[in-house]
Amino acid sequence: MNIPSLILLASLASCASVNIGTGKGPSLPEGLPSGSASHGESSAKEVDGGLFSGVGPESQSVELNIGERTLSDDWKPLNEHDSFSFSYCRSAPGVLGWEVGFASSKDNDDPPPQASVKTRELFGGVRYEFSPLGVLRPYLGAGLSYSEGELSVTGFSTKEGSAGLYAHGGVLVDVSEEFYVGLDLRTLTMTDADFSAVDLDLDHSQVGFVIGFSF
Repeated sequence: MNIPSLILLASLASCASVNIGTGKGPSLPEGLPSGSASHGESSAKEVDGGLFSGVGPESQSVELNIGERTLSDDWKPLNEHDSFSFSYCRSAPGVLGWEVGFASSKDNDDPPPQASVKTRELFGGVRYEFSPLGVLRPYLGAGLSYSEGELSVTGFSTKEGSAGLYAHGGVLVDVSEEFYVGLDLRTLTMTDADFSAVDLDLDHSQVGFVIGFSF
């Protein structure tokens, strides 16, 4: 083996011992990415800003709905009810969300014989918010409901319940990032209840004013 070859081997051995002693691998040229860490960070950014950028963050919200509920003509003169409901929603624009809630309504007839009709309702279903139009957020919802009606006449009272299907929709107006108001139209159908051998349904239509908070 000639002298130049020995010098070359000695130089290579010296470089290898320095790398082993310091625990450092071969350095990369300046300006190149350092490897997997930068790639992982860029992938996370792509997920955060790319995959979900067109969907928007899912939000939780609670809503209070105050309005007027109209039962079928069979309930006259006790078919025009003051109503309110409280609901919890999880949704995002362009994504199918869900909602659950409780509703109640009542109408009184004071002249003798005194009579009143109350309804109570538990409901749950799907909710879809369309893409916002400025501060306006159109939406639709539908699902299953269980309603109970109570008829009271001068000391006599009877209760009956029935399952049914509900659907509603409306427009919400964002007042701030957390607070919004809106108008909601709702209907309940396919209920069937028997009040003291009288077949009366609990179907209704309703218009309500919505006050909501997102978090």
